[in-house]
Amino acid sequence: MDRARQGHRGDGERGSSGAGPTYPPPQPNGLTPVLERNIHALEARRQREETHAPLQERIADAVTRFTGSMLFVYLHLAGFGLWIVANLGWLPGVPRWDESFVVLAMLASVEAIFLSTLNSSEGAGLFRPGSGSPEGVSTAC
Repeated sequence: MDRARQGHRGDGERGSSGAGPTYPPPQPNGLTPVLERNIHALEARRQREETHAPLQERIADAVTRFTGSMLFVYLHLAGFGLWIVANLGWLPGVPRWDESFVVLAMLASVEAIFLSTLNSSEGAGLFRPGSGSPEGVSTAC
């Protein structure tokens, strides 16, 4: 029988026979020392920056954490849902105040502008201009 019929691929593995590689891949013993050192350096730097951050940055961080939470999503679902249901006239005794939903669209747009600006400026702060790689972090493998 030729090699193609036997399922031999010629790369140290057998195709359909179920046998694995000729030798097992090396098992990692954990994180490499450089990776561990980098993780600890980043954690220490983050802690230092949080401790010495100005009030404005701490407020921005708090807002960013809240807007990334499920509570924020639930509050918006409830608020926008109530707005829509009320302005469709589905709530007896509640007068319509935004029948065309123009005000709702404007509020949602303004909120999106502020949140996208805040979140993108927070992300841009990961590496400050001119700082290169974070202090104490090795780029060598």
